[in-house]
Amino acid sequence: MARKKQKNNKSGVNGVSWLSNNNTWRVMLNGKHVGCSKNFEEACKMRALAEWSQNLKKIAAFEKELLEQSE
Repeated sequence: MARKKQKNNKSGVNGVSWLSNNNTWRVMLNGKHVGCSKNFEEACKMRALAEWSQNLKKIAAFEKELLEQSE
C-alpha cells in the first residue's frame, strides 16, 4: 500500500529527501538507505528502481509458495 506524502516532504516524492549538509538527494525505502545522488531526477529513478526490485522479489516469493503448495 502506498504511503501518503508527509506534510514536510519538500521533494514531492516519497523516499527522496534533500540533505543540505552535503547537497545531495537521499533515497530511502522502508527505512533503509538506498543511495544518494546530486541529481534529483537520478534520485527519483533510483527510488523507482528500488521499489520495482522489491516488488519483483515479493512476486518471486509468492510464485515459489504457490509451486510448493501444488506439489
